[in-house]
Amino acid sequence: MAWVYLAEDLIHGNKVAVKILYPQHSKDLLFVQRFNREARLSMSLSQSSPQPNVVRILDYGADRETHYLVMEYVPGQDLGQLLEKQGPLPWRQALDLTRQVALALRHAHELDIIHRDIKPSNIMVLPDGTARVLDFGIARVRTSPHLTIAGFVGSPHYAAPEQARGQSVDIRADIYSLGIVLYRMLSGDLPFQGDTPWAVTNQHVIATPLPLEDVCPD
Repeated sequence: MAWVYLAEDLIHGNKVAVKILYPQHSKDLLFVQRFNREARLSMSLSQSSPQPNVVRILDYGADRETHYLVMEYVPGQDLGQLLEKQGPLPWRQALDLTRQVALALRHAHELDIIHRDIKPSNIMVLPDGTARVLDFGIARVRTSPHLTIAGFVGSPHYAAPEQARGQSVDIRADIYSLGIVLYRMLSGDLPFQGDTPWAVTNQHVIATPLPLEDVCPD
């Protein structure tokens, strides 16, 4: 949906991350609406009562047809990269990261915002172990008109059954996705696999995952 650049705030002198919508999307009203919605939702999360586990949005706007979003720069790596390098995490670390993401989701839920795309690549892990949730790009305020790209919205491996069916979702869908993330952090693998995204989402609806005690007895 967008490029992300590392940039410098010339007024304050600190590093920031700047997300810029792809030029081919700038003429697409739906994409621009989604981009602006992400900015508004994220700004509300940042400004209402800042939560340490949510990436802060500093500014957004447009310069002619260039739509941009300025975020705080978060040093570190995303959880997906961490799992690729280290494999399964110690259970105490996995639970601590889960707790931090849950606090971010609770904060969003208090503002009637559902993330809808919780997955390792949307969870930044700082060098000190702090977790930060980013990319509320497909989040939707529960009371707002339905606004998605036609078809499934989200990440098949982490989608709740009702999300896989294309039904409306609430905070329980985010909790389900976080449960899948925790399963992967502990076992090093995903509970459902498939050759196609639809095969994976179908398993979320009809299949039962292997118990963790069978996957990793320790």
